[in-house]
Amino acid sequence: MSSVPKKIKVNREIEAVDIPTMNEMSDDEYRNFIQGDELVFIDHHNVLRSSIADYPIATTREQLDIFIEELQRQRGKLEAVRGDLHELEPELSFRTLKVLRNEHIDRIEQLSKMTARQLLSIKYFGKRAFNEVKAALSRRGLSLVDDISDDLS
Repeated sequence: MSSVPKKIKVNREIEAVDIPTMNEMSDDEYRNFIQGDELVFIDHHNVLRSSIADYPIATTREQLDIFIEELQRQRGKLEAVRGDLHELEPELSFRTLKVLRNEHIDRIEQLSKMTARQLLSIKYFGKRAFNEVKAALSRRGLSLVDDISDDLS
């Protein structure tokens, strides 16, 4: 049985940590941050909730397992995007890699933040290279910023 989630408006002041602060945190500082109630907490009904938006995340063990699976999937995407461009060597031709490196694109993250127009505007980067890049990113669960649904022919 499928039900439409009920949206609840929550009015409260929220404190959040910005990205530069998180980047500066040591592992121990981050562990303390996570283990506190700053991100998630269990309410008096034993529901795991977001501290920031106060919405429920999981109400059963099964839902918690699904949430953990999603976190693991997101971890895989983070690991994939942080990799060096050479990790795409089996999937990208030598020529495509050389063109990208000549443009100082050395990380998968740089590639995934580009648009199709930016890539196709690179000298010597054509439709074939574009399709190679798109397929390689897709196999890692990634895409270009403006993912074009149909491969260029």
